[in-house]
Amino acid sequence: KLQKLNAVKDKFFRIISHDLKSPFNAFINISETLSDPNLNLSKDKVQYFANSINKTAKSSYDLFKNLLLWSMSQREDIEIIKEDINLNTLVNETVEILKTQANEKNIEISVDINPEMKIVSDRNILETVLRNLISNAIKFTPKDGQISISADSKENETLLSVKDTGIGINKADLEKLFKPEFHHTTVGTNNEKGTGLGLILCKESIEKAGGTITVESELNKGSEFKIVLPC
Repeated sequence: KLQKLNAVKDKFFRIISHDLKSPFNAFINISETLSDPNLNLSKDKVQYFANSINKTAKSSYDLFKNLLLWSMSQREDIEIIKEDINLNTLVNETVEILKTQANEKNIEISVDINPEMKIVSDRNILETVLRNLISNAIKFTPKDGQISISADSKENETLLSVKDTGIGINKADLEKLFKPEFHHTTVGTNNEKGTGLGLILCKESIEKAGGTITVESELNKGSEFKIVLPC
């Protein structure tokens, strides 16, 4: 237990000291460039800087939200609030938020969920987990790839799947994915950087909501993350 707590502490400090420094450096560099009184920018350059600021701000905000939820999880401060959720609507809203990220790599995201399918769960947890899984799928899928999201209800549980045609994960790394004591992070197909926090947060959050998360993956053939939630 002490080893796990130490690993959690180390990861938390590493993210704060390293991963949060990068976006702030980006903001500083862009702001210094734009503050030059002799700067004469074309319309395309203005658009480029605006897109850079927007992209960095969004990724930083997502990281802050993950850090906040994760720290609450470690302190057992998360209050599970279950409610009726239309799963199709929730998934499509999350996809819409990440569409720009997918369009940059011409990745097609398809959703195959019954429009009437409802589950009883914690909305904030599901939104966080879906955002992390879909964002990861985009990150590790090459250009012109595909991501498919589906769901199926059986007896007393609902199975939600996020499947991609990405680079996959080797067997050795599969065992490290959900464990905070291992620092596992991989660069995306477009050199996107990660913190190694997202999947750990997904597992802890889903388990607090009474569900489970598993992954099946093969190198160069893609990955499929499966969430099972009680109906």
